[in-house]
Amino acid sequence: MNACLRFHVADVCASSCPMLMSALQVRMQGSGSGAGGGHNYRWFLSALVGIIKTDGVAGLYKGVAPTVARAAVLAAAELASYDQIKGEFLERYLALRC
Repeated sequence: MNACLRFHVADVCASSCPMLMSALQVRMQGSGSGAGGGHNYRWFLSALVGIIKTDGVAGLYKGVAPTVARAAVLAAAELASYDQIKGEFLERYLALRC
């Protein structure tokens, strides 16, 4: 497997795993504003239980697809720009050719 594909697979795993905490954070932040439906989560466990009761376990992972897609695009841009900048730096300042 080439390096770019491994990088994307790792990035997808890294960005999809923390979605649980991101969903909890968003729900807890929106709960006190009045616009979030009136939930008053006092702690992350109460938010976790509340989300599971209302939306099921799938509710914890709402928004995974757009987040993963955004992360993949950003990772591709970072990887491409890193290689380009590194090559320019090595040629210009260290007189090395890649």
